[in-house]
Amino acid sequence: MHLAYSSPVHILIASLFFTVLFSCQQGDTDTKEDRKDHSASNTKNAAIARADYAMYLQPKNNNELEKQQKEYAFWEAKIEKTPGQFPWLVKMAIAANKLFDITGDVKYLNLANDHLESTNKINNRSSSDNLRSLARCYITQHRFKDSHQALLDAEELGEKIDETNKMLFDVNMELGDYETAETYLNKIKEKSSFDHLIRKSKWEDHNGNLDKAITYMESALKNAKLQKNETLTLWSYTNLADYYGHAGRIEDSYNNYLKALAINPNDAYAMKGIAWILYSHQKDTAGAKEILNALIKRHDSPDYFLLRSEIAEYEGNEAEKNKWLDMYLEKINKPEYGVMYNKYKIELLAEEKGDFQTAKQLAKDEIEMRPTPQSYDLLAWATLKAGEKKEALSIIERHVVNKSFEPALLYHTAEIYKANGNKKKVDEFKPELLESVYELGPVMGKRIELL
Repeated sequence: MHLAYSSPVHILIASLFFTVLFSCQQGDTDTKEDRKDHSASNTKNAAIARADYAMYLQPKNNNELEKQQKEYAFWEAKIEKTPGQFPWLVKMAIAANKLFDITGDVKYLNLANDHLESTNKINNRSSSDNLRSLARCYITQHRFKDSHQALLDAEELGEKIDETNKMLFDVNMELGDYETAETYLNKIKEKSSFDHLIRKSKWEDHNGNLDKAITYMESALKNAKLQKNETLTLWSYTNLADYYGHAGRIEDSYNNYLKALAINPNDAYAMKGIAWILYSHQKDTAGAKEILNALIKRHDSPDYFLLRSEIAEYEGNEAEKNKWLDMYLEKINKPEYGVMYNKYKIELLAEEKGDFQTAKQLAKDEIEMRPTPQSYDLLAWATLKAGEKKEALSIIERHVVNKSFEPALLYHTAEIYKANGNKKKVDEFKPELLESVYELGPVMGKRIELL
């Protein structure tokens, strides 16, 4: 089991775009060489000090949380007196999504979804704004086909078509229809806009061009600062921190997480990013656990349990590992999470629980929902763990090889080649995997060394 490092442009449409929008393959060799240069100059000298982030372990009262709770209660009281007023349902959805972002409590995400579905039912899906809002909610829930349909309906209405085109890029990327995604990316009119720059960044990262992805994200940050938009600025800092981490620029990554926290001391994503640096780069498991324990008390996300389990595995504490792993599985198996955590559930069922049939079926369900290289990789991995190494090889070669540059997928591919006796292929993957050990984590690092 491993918990992969955060993906760049994290949940491109999720919490950020609920807040902001409601309220208003082949990588080139230059990239790899630049990545090595950055790693050599920046990784070894990263200066991580507890004093930098200690104040954020127990931040002050979250005024935004209180504000959104009152906002939700206000509109809830109005809708109880006068049912069927869909503008008030939209107001409740806005507040619920902000509460989900602040607290991590999935009940708020599901409330937002219910309010938006009711809104679109009442107005007979006649508002592109409301359809896009619903599509964003579906994306966060990993209901990508439902999101796609809502956006196609919005596209047919033709209102604010540029906003719809942006989201059609996003959802087609999630569905693995990269050719169609590119056509929508090219339709975005304002090429220097924040919205276009972050999507260009995601596109370049998808194509394995990490340096270009970073350049576009740095431009997006400048754009956000020019707008004096704190929400976009904070979001840009955390995404740049992710990218810098992937590039081996650990100190730059760390500093950007700190800049995000300076804007919002309660930002759980930035704190989790620092915990990853402490664990994966510094091997400071005590420091990482201190942060995660603080986050568990104030932000209701299953992710922290999984990372605590991985740290315990790295420390060689099997009982502790299983304790956190069972807590994680118990939480994500609750109906309110739907399919949001299927990826890790598949890996854990195949690697830790030996439930290969369930893992394979869930992977097939993922492929049905979105036939991406990542989904096929999950099926191939579960198939390998079930002892069907030739079938795993067939899946990986048809649907994954040369279609994704994610280190976790490269690792699975190398293991599948190893199981099938192809040492030459394993040796081709190993150098790049060794460069990705920070991103994959120390547990995976040990496995990579044994390839």
